[in-house]
Amino acid sequence: MQDQSDEIFYDPCENMQELSSQYQTITAQSCETFYAPPPASNCPSTPELTLKNSHFITKTEIISANFEIINRSKTISSRPKELCQFTSLRLVQEIDLIDKHENGTWIVKFCPERKAVAVGGQTGVICIYEIVNTRKMLLNETSKRVFTEHEGMITDIDWNQDGYIFTSSLDCTVKVWRKSQERSMLTIKHTSRVNAVCSNPACPSVFVTASGDSIIRLFRFPNPNPESLYKAPKEVTALAYSPSGEFLAAGLRKGEVIIYKSLPGSYRLRLKYNLKCRNRFGLKRGGRNVTSLEFMDEHYLLVSTNDSRIRLYNFKDNQLVQKYKGHANSHYPIKAGFSQHKAHVICGSERGSFFIWNTFKETEGESLEKNDEFEAFDARNNKGVEFACFAPDKVVESVAESYRNRELGEVTHIILSAGSFGTLRIFYNVT
Repeated sequence: MQDQSDEIFYDPCENMQELSSQYQTITAQSCETFYAPPPASNCPSTPELTLKNSHFITKTEIISANFEIINRSKTISSRPKELCQFTSLRLVQEIDLIDKHENGTWIVKFCPERKAVAVGGQTGVICIYEIVNTRKMLLNETSKRVFTEHEGMITDIDWNQDGYIFTSSLDCTVKVWRKSQERSMLTIKHTSRVNAVCSNPACPSVFVTASGDSIIRLFRFPNPNPESLYKAPKEVTALAYSPSGEFLAAGLRKGEVIIYKSLPGSYRLRLKYNLKCRNRFGLKRGGRNVTSLEFMDEHYLLVSTNDSRIRLYNFKDNQLVQKYKGHANSHYPIKAGFSQHKAHVICGSERGSFFIWNTFKETEGESLEKNDEFEAFDARNNKGVEFACFAPDKVVESVAESYRNRELGEVTHIILSAGSFGTLRIFYNVT
């Protein structure tokens, strides 16, 4: 097993002034408090939608929603992007979700066939929306499927290659669903809250779960009993398989990530790598909880943590490649992800915005790893928690073809954003 040491450079932004003005000091959290929201802010029920970008000011009216580009926060040490690529975001659709919590957390996952999307939130309700290809609509609201069996907040959703839906919840269960059926096909009870669930892309019947007892359980559907158990050094808060299914990454508390190799045939796990996603110096050197993991390929891994940082690692070479800054993520399990061609990284924020970085920074400087050049879009008037993700390539290509046929422009990206009071917003970036 190879061990990745702490980051070798010091982040000058991590000082007492920043922690007191922008972020709140975090203490060690149990599984119960990891998902407990901080004191709620007074978010309006119908917030004005604004767009916050890097360095220029303009206004565009799109579907009766005013987009205003404003300067980024002065409390963030960052530079404007030299080339902004998301200046033409159009609000195409707004869906009123079932969950109405002021500061809820959200999971949004596309199915492998790119024909549906699953949305889960604070109350444990899961909605499945069919993807339609029209100029003014991406998701069909009238034909959605609603799952209501979970009794706690949804912590993770995953689709396997056969179209089965795996969901985990704070009610200590994992459930398996079919999109066409109203009731779950399988319920697996755990001894504590389930933080994550993930299926193996190489073998759709194999999936793993992570719960508050620090145990990773490997199952083979439809058997409800675990095939093997793996004790992690700390509680596991996030899971992700690599695209080939060869590696499984498990994110822990205190900023640690352990990576297993999946053995051919049996798909059992063998510990291979260990990363420590935290600073060597500064007030955050003790590490914060890992909130999400996503593989770029079989070499690079994106790690989001509760120190308001996202890091890209070449985990095989024990190398930190990029460190993304700008958003606020201190309390919630906000997830980061890639765009459809891995050229951009997107993440929500605890202040009602979502942020987009180039995967590899444009400007050369003293520290090539630090990426603080972003485009930020304020969807909730700087209030509430925001989740955001890019739509996958097949969805974008289908919509782009429809726009080209109507000579309406070129759709380069589609962004889904869920936030306070249960609103899912869909944006097209049209050039």
